[in-house]
Amino acid sequence: MSPTLTLGQSKIAYPDAGKTRDPLPADPQGQQLCEIFGNYLYCSIYADAPEDTTKKPQWHTQRRYKLKSRVLYRDWQDAEKLIGVRPGHQIAYALIDIDINSPYHPKQDVSAIARIEAALETIGITRTIRIRSSWSEGLHLYLPLPELVKTFDLAVALKNCLEPQGFKLKQGQLECFPNVKAYGNIIKTEYLAHRLPLQPGSGSCLLDESFSPASNKLSEFLSLWDIAAAGQDISTLRQALPLARKNRYKKVRRRLNKVDSWKKDLETVIAEGWTGPGQTNQLLKEFGCYGHVFLGYCGEELVDFIHQQAISSPGYQQWCRHQREIKMRSHIWATAIEKYYWPIGTYGEAQQN
Repeated sequence: MSPTLTLGQSKIAYPDAGKTRDPLPADPQGQQLCEIFGNYLYCSIYADAPEDTTKKPQWHTQRRYKLKSRVLYRDWQDAEKLIGVRPGHQIAYALIDIDINSPYHPKQDVSAIARIEAALETIGITRTIRIRSSWSEGLHLYLPLPELVKTFDLAVALKNCLEPQGFKLKQGQLECFPNVKAYGNIIKTEYLAHRLPLQPGSGSCLLDESFSPASNKLSEFLSLWDIAAAGQDISTLRQALPLARKNRYKKVRRRLNKVDSWKKDLETVIAEGWTGPGQTNQLLKEFGCYGHVFLGYCGEELVDFIHQQAISSPGYQQWCRHQREIKMRSHIWATAIEKYYWPIGTYGEAQQN
């Protein structure tokens, strides 16, 4: 059993926790900040904070040596410096970066963030933290996780989750950290680095539901982090990560006896509909899998099938808390399902998740 390191109210398992670790800062908040962002401190990035807040920082990569946790926290507190990190082989969070001029920024599209968050729920990420990244007013959407996962699998899952929904990953508009990096056979390639949140004087702050500045206190950010990490649907994410990697290059066939069993299981689940709160995402997925794999619905027909199945299911009126947005969520799930599943009789038969 892996040792664990306490992270606020949550715990993240570190496989190498029994080995010698870099000493953490004395400040408990600094300790938690380093536990979140200090798992991999090679090739960190740094910049002088521009005197003119309208200008972009000139970032540099520290390649000479590994950054120390206590130095990371010291530099994070320095209003004249900016500091950033990059993922290693494993990570316990993700970050979505949305530029101020991006078509997905609230200034251009007020519903884009809600659609991104709905898409993330299809892979089990149900809680996010909204941050203004700097004075430039770009957005950072943090996705805290309760445990370490394989970085590359998470990168592929995020890409496969967002792109089918029509979101275009492009530098300066919409970026995911971790990114799907190229594999280095001879020279090691690093994941992209990102700046740390809420550095004093950087313009970074927490945002409320209307994307207005709410707080720049590290204590509030760390509290929200623990709540978000504990609230993720980690069992769904554990299933989604290896499936995303497997589906990256090829479609995998399933034996028919397993498909028949899956069909009966779906029919059993679908028949009872809602029996309590917190079941909407899972049921929409089941409706969509059944409609696409076994009935052959695609595109708008699949969206309509999921929607009609939802609103006519037992318990919908009593237990579904997403009735105002059920059509939008039906569309999100239909698109996600067509990425990973195929109708019976077509190439790459349906995969059981």
